[in-house]
Amino acid sequence: MQKFTFKQILIALTFIILLYFLHPLEYGNFKMKTVIYLFIWISIAVIVINVLPKRRSLMKTLGVSIGVLVYFFATCFFGFSFLFCRWENHGIIYINKSDNSIKIICRTYDCYGTAEGCELFKARQLTKHIKWVTEFNDDPVDTTKWRRTDFNSDELNQ
Repeated sequence: MQKFTFKQILIALTFIILLYFLHPLEYGNFKMKTVIYLFIWISIAVIVINVLPKRRSLMKTLGVSIGVLVYFFATCFFGFSFLFCRWENHGIIYINKSDNSIKIICRTYDCYGTAEGCELFKARQLTKHIKWVTEFNDDPVDTTKWRRTDFNSDELNQ
């Protein structure tokens, strides 16, 4: 396997960091973080493999083996979570009074047949299908800026 130069690794890390900052994007019900996190996870392994020296002592080989096992089990854990867990949209709770494209939505994290309580997310409609969704931590919600809706989930995907 070809070893990467320091400049190539730096460019790859910069690209990974830029991708991470794009993870709030959503297209319809598809969350970009699904692909971005997978790409970052695989990229970390590729970068680490290319940074490691080819000749290793017994201790370095043991350390790399333990690292590979941890990486493998973490991959299995996240793989099962990816298959059996997801954020479920439950509707729009508030709409911004000055900008109707900004909404506060309710989502629950459903995993292995269980669900957590409603968590609030701020969704900004960028285009007809593309949204920028981030966590919303203002508790309580300032009703001078937000108007309550009838909690209609059909509005969410429009």
